[in-house]
Amino acid sequence: MNPRAHGDISAGDGQHETGGFGGGAGAGACASSNCRRCSASASTARASSTARSRSISPRAAQTLATIGAITWNLVLNNLFTYRDQRLSGWSFVTGLFRFQVICAVGAISNVGIATWIYDYDSVWWIAGLGGALIGTVWNFAVSAAFVWRTP
Repeated sequence: MNPRAHGDISAGDGQHETGGFGGGAGAGACASSNCRRCSASASTARASSTARSRSISPRAAQTLATIGAITWNLVLNNLFTYRDQRLSGWSFVTGLFRFQVICAVGAISNVGIATWIYDYDSVWWIAGLGGALIGTVWNFAVSAAFVWRTP
């Protein structure tokens, strides 16, 4: 069997890249079980499909990323911004819960305000800036009063 006829990886004949066997560019272009390039492409496609089916949804990923960012923000605020009122032990746990709730409201208001601005004036960066500004002011003012409050 001529390896060039089935687009052997080392052949360089362009059969797969140019669509010479009716499909081109990969998976099963020549439909030969002896073709190393088609076999490799098919198994790569199967592996990619399997990886996608095992991944989490974009909504779940975004939720986890937001929770992680909010938690990290609390840790940094606790270390630097409010170092004179640093939370520790049980007060850190309750402060984290309060901070998560406050910032969740801030995140929802951020998206809501940005959507409202975008509906009125469809310049995406103005909408994003407006939402971020509202969310930032809310998060700072409310968390300062309810998370790092002095008894």
